[in-house]
Amino acid sequence: MFDVHRAAWGRRLLPVRRPFLSAAFLVLTFGVSTMTAAPAAAQSADDAVQAAAYRAAARDPRQLDDKLFILWEYAGALREQALARIVLKATNDPEIKALATMVIDGHQLGMDIMRPIAAELGVVLPQQPTAIDLAAIEAAGALPPDALELFFLRRQRAMHAWDITVFDDYLSAARNKGLKRYVAATRAPLREHAEWVNRVAAKRGIEGGLTVFGAGGR
Repeated sequence: MFDVHRAAWGRRLLPVRRPFLSAAFLVLTFGVSTMTAAPAAAQSADDAVQAAAYRAAARDPRQLDDKLFILWEYAGALREQALARIVLKATNDPEIKALATMVIDGHQLGMDIMRPIAAELGVVLPQQPTAIDLAAIEAAGALPPDALELFFLRRQRAMHAWDITVFDDYLSAARNKGLKRYVAATRAPLREHAEWVNRVAAKRGIEGGLTVFGAGGR
């Protein structure tokens, strides 16, 4: 997802805790979340809307590949923002805070760009991460701060490798002109921020470069 510095505001998604039985414990042990009834109902409704959006896209094959790209990238942005907000709240490390802020702001800009493209394509976008993604994020939020920071860095390395590959490969495949411009403009910032993630990760003993595959180069 597009990573650039830009002020972004949003409700923080924090791990929900209960006496004796934390959200992470319930998720990992029983596969259930401690979300209250109202948020759970809203989540269920949003998941249903998204399932319908995929089915609708499949029924209309025109620019289906563009629609799937938008749906997957937008959903991934929501998920990565949610995790980054938990990390931002938990850490006292300035470098990790800066990275988490970059993830939140960069994905917000990417989503802002994708929304009118999605509207043009007739794609209904999600409003929040899926229930299973939120459950996994809640579980990660139960990690001690040091472990959460390492988890976040490893995930950012993987996500940047994924996005570099996807955006490089999709540049020649995109049909929608706005989407093609967005994909083209995103490739260089993705590499810049991947290098930033790698530098911070290397200081904490996470070695090695990113392994990416794609049609494009630097």
